[in-house]
Amino acid sequence: MADDAVSLIRHAKGARQLLSGEVVVAVTPGLANEVVVPALASLGTEHPGIVLTIASGVPLVSLDRLEADLAIRLTRPEEGSHARRRLGIMRFALVAAKTYDPGNARRRFIGYSHRFDTLPQQRWLIEQAGSDGFAARIDDITGQRAAALSGMGIALLPEFMIGPFEGQLQRLPFDGSLPTREIWLAQHQDIRKAPAVRMVADRLAEAFERDDRFCEAHHR
Repeated sequence: MADDAVSLIRHAKGARQLLSGEVVVAVTPGLANEVVVPALASLGTEHPGIVLTIASGVPLVSLDRLEADLAIRLTRPEEGSHARRRLGIMRFALVAAKTYDPGNARRRFIGYSHRFDTLPQQRWLIEQAGSDGFAARIDDITGQRAAALSGMGIALLPEFMIGPFEGQLQRLPFDGSLPTREIWLAQHQDIRKAPAVRMVADRLAEAFERDDRFCEAHHR
């Protein structure tokens, strides 16, 4: 009965013809701060009837249960009920403060806590750092960047988070392949035609398409 009730709500929201209402976007904190919020900053002025909720501090949300209207994910959505759009590629780089000595025989790394050890980029970092090679474990990616800037150790950061701090961070060479993640936009089929949801989805897709940091052909 609960599933049927949520389904009715989804269909009602999808049938809504007004360019108004709440639109919930689930996204990782780094992308939320650096990409999503700037991309949607003018939406409230242009369409004051739309209320945005950016859910960046929660675990993976369920679009089926209407926990979000749109979800930006780093894995390809496989649910049959979801419409999906590929937004681009997230690339990573090894960085440290300009004051950090890259020739240090004992390299110390900054990564996530153990509960995120299954993340592909964290697994890669564990392979490089070993079991005792972490100087700090911080679940907030902006906190990892702050730790790297403070000289605490080496962080594996998404490239889009490095640009504003190029003068304070050094990129460390690595003889091999660095991790990458695909970026996908997912939404439930029942609500994809709702005007407010469609506008936010299109605005996000355009932002990633214009940003060469996520382009397939982008190379430093």
